[in-house]
Amino acid sequence: MLEIKVWYQDNLLPRIYRKREGEWYDLFCAEDIFIPQFCERLVSLGVVIQLPEGYEASLQSRSSTFKHYGVIQGDAVGVMDNAYRGKDDIWKFPAVCINPHDECLGTKGSWIRKGDRICQFRLVEQQPKAVIREIETVEDESRGGFGSSGKR
Repeated sequence: MLEIKVWYQDNLLPRIYRKREGEWYDLFCAEDIFIPQFCERLVSLGVVIQLPEGYEASLQSRSSTFKHYGVIQGDAVGVMDNAYRGKDDIWKFPAVCINPHDECLGTKGSWIRKGDRICQFRLVEQQPKAVIREIETVEDESRGGFGSSGKR
């Protein structure tokens, strides 16, 4: 069985878990943070995670993150490789507030509170090693370019 080693910045933070086999591992906000509308913040998750050799993590927002907080993930999909594992390599969630749910000192935005489940990750085997080889011409038939498969 693979082992994931986790260091928690704060002993009061909820522990990483997954509810059922095959599900992603939930991660929690490590601080109370207000994100003004149309602004981005790196939300600390308060953990250093040492992934097994040969694996990386795919970090994504939970399906309910937008519903509950009005924020989306700033980089759409985050990849954490297993070299990101030192004492200062605290995982963070890049969040952008586009649909504010709260207000702070007259500014619209959204609060995310310490201990809130904000995002999730799954283990993914790292990409296999490959050699890049430059070619002189492209001989395969074209499909029609980017976006050519239509809407339906």
